[in-house]
Amino acid sequence: MVLFGFVTAVLIGGGLYIVPRVLKRRLYSEATANLGALLFNSAALIGGIGILTGRTQGREYAEYVCSVDWLIVIAFILMGIVTVMTIVRREENLPYTSA
Repeated sequence: MVLFGFVTAVLIGGGLYIVPRVLKRRLYSEATANLGALLFNSAALIGGIGILTGRTQGREYAEYVCSVDWLIVIAFILMGIVTVMTIVRREENLPYTSA
């Protein structure tokens, strides 16, 4: 639970905070990022409950059942799209230099 529920969520949140600050641009779609965060947190909660009730894959560091794994993959894809599109849509203000 610490690995998926806390550490990964903090790294994702940090990335979604730092990318717009560095680029001086708003996120491409805050609603999509919120949906991805909601899916990820829901998957961590459902996966944690699944572990407590004995529903696992039986492999170390891959304990969540397959349906929860798919929620995590979808959440990562959504947040990846938001991050990449924010980077793609940035504007660079290069100083004018005369040759």
